[in-house]
Amino acid sequence: MPTKIDDGGPAFPYREEFIDKDRIDRTVIHPGMTLLAYYTGQAMKGAIAGGLDYESIDHNAAQYFIGIAEILIYELRETEKGGSK
Repeated sequence: MPTKIDDGGPAFPYREEFIDKDRIDRTVIHPGMTLLAYYTGQAMKGAIAGGLDYESIDHNAAQYFIGIAEILIYELRETEKGGSK
């Protein structure tokens, strides 16, 4: 595992282009949530769908799901480099 946490970058970024009230073209980039946050939520969702009582999720459980997301991001990065196991 890497020592620095890779949050995976933005999961759902989008660009908004509009003309403001002064008739000036504007562009706003919305980064969205990180892949780490998204994958963590998906791991929790899967565990709850599998029968985990959502009221039992505490700090330790949340850290476990974050760890799953970190591993997924790490493995995806390794696959991108061509070095996955």
